[in-house]
Amino acid sequence: MASPWPKRSIWPLVAASADDLLAAYITNPEIVQIQPVLEKHGLYDPFTVIHLGKKTIKAGQAGPAMQRLLTNPRTLVYLESAHRVVTFYLWLSYRFPVSFGEQLKAFEL
Repeated sequence: MASPWPKRSIWPLVAASADDLLAAYITNPEIVQIQPVLEKHGLYDPFTVIHLGKKTIKAGQAGPAMQRLLTNPRTLVYLESAHRVVTFYLWLSYRFPVSFGEQLKAFEL
């Protein structure tokens, strides 16, 4: 179906998350939630720490937890992986809107 399916060798977290989204669809095709899949693979944490609404924090003003996050080179990998999972979920939501019905939540993420 020409989906944005991740290459397993380059994006293992994304591929595992995509597998879980499809497994959730097979198990319960009525509704597939995005947050449990992101949480399972540790991809939801960057959103909860970074999401600051409309407030901007400069690195010098950030608290210790935010400074660790901003200086950790893995943060970008996790954010890119989470973005790819959300993109895949949104792609599925356009093709299967009933099952992948958390489109607004995915847009928010």
